Amino acid sequence: MNYMKVKIFFLPFIVFSAAKIGAQSAPNWSEHVAPIIYKSCTPCHSSGGIAPFALSNYQEVKYLGDAVVSATQAKRMPPYPASLEKNRYAHENVLSAYEIDVIKRWNENKHPQGDTTKEPKKPVLNSSSDLLRVDVSYKMTPYLVKTNSDVYRCFAIPSNLFSDKMIKGMEVIPGNRKVVHHVLVFQDTSQKPLQLDNADPEPGYKAFGSTGSASSTLLGMYVPGQSPFLYPSNFAARIKKNSVIVLQIHYPPGINEIWDSTKLNLMLEDPSNQREVFVQSPLNYQSPSLVNGPLYIEANAIKTFYNRFVMPAKISFLAVAPHMHLLGDTIKSALINGKDTTPIVDIPKWDFHWQMAYQFRKPIVADKGSVLWGKATYDNTYANPNNPNVPPRDVSAGEGTADEMFLIYFWYTLYKSGDENLELDTTPLKMLDVSHVNQSNILAYPNPANSQINVINALHGSKIRVYNSLGKLIFETSVNGATTSINVHNWPDGMYIIQNSSLNGDSIIRFLKN
Repeated sequence: MNYMKVKIFFLPFIVFSAAKIGAQSAPNWSEHVAPIIYKSCTPCHSSGGIAPFALSNYQEVKYLGDAVVSATQAKRMPPYPASLEKNRYAHENVLSAYEIDVIKRWNENKHPQGDTTKEPKKPVLNSSSDLLRVDVSYKMTPYLVKTNSDVYRCFAIPSNLFSDKMIKGMEVIPGNRKVVHHVLVFQDTSQKPLQLDNADPEPGYKAFGSTGSASSTLLGMYVPGQSPFLYPSNFAARIKKNSVIVLQIHYPPGINEIWDSTKLNLMLEDPSNQREVFVQSPLNYQSPSLVNGPLYIEANAIKTFYNRFVMPAKISFLAVAPHMHLLGDTIKSALINGKDTTPIVDIPKWDFHWQMAYQFRKPIVADKGSVLWGKATYDNTYANPNNPNVPPRDVSAGEGTADEMFLIYFWYTLYKSGDENLELDTTPLKMLDVSHVNQSNILAYPNPANSQINVINALHGSKIRVYNSLGKLIFETSVNGATTSINVHNWPDGMYIIQNSSLNGDSIIRFLKN
């Protein structure tokens, strides 16, 4: 699949919202800004969260308004390292162009609070579970965190499973959200993690990048604010009997004697009725995957490496997770099938502290003989603020903090007819840029509307979708005639966006309901 095909494929799902939309009235906190902040910022920026300051109420956000505008305009927050220019993902924690503009205009207009009765409820960080059910829970031995530098520690926990099970859902519940920066979840079929844990006088044992055991395989990962990892319908990953669960936890610097007892909740299914999902890293830094190895970066050098893997069978990819250490600068991957190239993931600025798994909105199908391709660049100079060595020194592959890795994990399953049409996430995508969207092809009247809005100039068979000012889809229909009439009588007053998607492209128009 080439780039243009990917771009056209995703357009019908985009939520069209722009800086110009809603410009007639100033946004207020209660109706416009609070829903954005509570959903995308407060889960980390709260009194018990990992972030250094709270954004959990009107006064806090008002006081830090300039900082919030700066971070959202630059798209530093909420953190989402993957580029969205050539690929879009399921459950993206990003702000739309409209949401970023709402925050900016609210701050410029002296932070109007609005009707406080319309403010949504503040999010509550659940300390139990957000899974539909919890079939088994694994809790690490309480650990007293006291550090002025980054700490990476593994905690080995026997699974106590006497038969294989299938993981349908997974969530990490930090014992203390203020100290847990991120968690990698592994399973291991050997006893080595338990031996390493038992050999350390404190709970857990030191490890960086992996568990210290060659038998460990990645199951999932957690970053602050993340929802539970749920497998799509009829898909699940196997957890093997008698395996060991390993939680690798990153504790950031500046923690003075705070206890943590993080736990892992799993929702399980019987293996007989689930399509098995495998998690492996076919793109890695070992031969023959690494094309221009060995993985060795000389001091004061910037170096790029490539890896590749030829597909031995037809499979369906469901998710991807790149992995490097502190010298990492950029990393990307694509699938090459003949003359077609499908982008998979692109991290233009690698940050070890924000490792994530990216689920696909539809499976990416790889034919037998197609080629997975990876590219990673490392910065081993003084200019890299994360360089663990000052002065820089030569670095090779390994599991230590100052060593390097080049891994790209994939969640995949054996192909089944129709996989390319599966909808793994049907929520509308947020529009990140509206510069290429036609805003004048369709017309809507009367505008403002009170009870009915009529749309004309839309092609027969095309789709019409209506979104509210926060980008939520509230109406959808197909065009069957010259005029499409929409009953808006019971809709709340405010600004709405009409999107028309057809083979000729996409058009949007806004209207006011009063």
